[in-house]
Amino acid sequence: MSNPEQADEGLSRTSGGSAAPGVHHRPAVRAASAVTAALAAAEQAGQRGAVLDLAGVMGKEEFLDRCARALEFPDTFGRNWDALHDALTDLSWWGPPAGCVILVPHWDDFQQAAPESAGTAREIFTEAVASWQERGRSMTFLLG
Repeated sequence: MSNPEQADEGLSRTSGGSAAPGVHHRPAVRAASAVTAALAAAEQAGQRGAVLDLAGVMGKEEFLDRCARALEFPDTFGRNWDALHDALTDLSWWGPPAGCVILVPHWDDFQQAAPESAGTAREIFTEAVASWQERGRSMTFLLG
């Protein structure tokens, strides 16, 4: 998607519910206009939108800290993989949205800097999506 308008449209359609919940690679997530459009579409669909920006994140500890801040995890968040799984499958502090869309700009940079941690995080994202689906709710991660 080299055209920014196409990138915006593709993200909006995904967050608006026309794409299946899951973990999707969307390079357009790096464009600020695309992020704004996707968050607006999520809100219109009754979903909670969040941005987990991984710019400069080089490893597990930084990643977990960034998750805690961006996704407003409780102070009791344990900053380990099990705690991340528990937090993402809960998110009760967000209230009762129909679902959520989490945009992850700079995922590709994180994956290159810390491939093992990125692989574990992606597995946890996938498990969280499945957990939300079991409860009849939508969860989508857009990695860029």
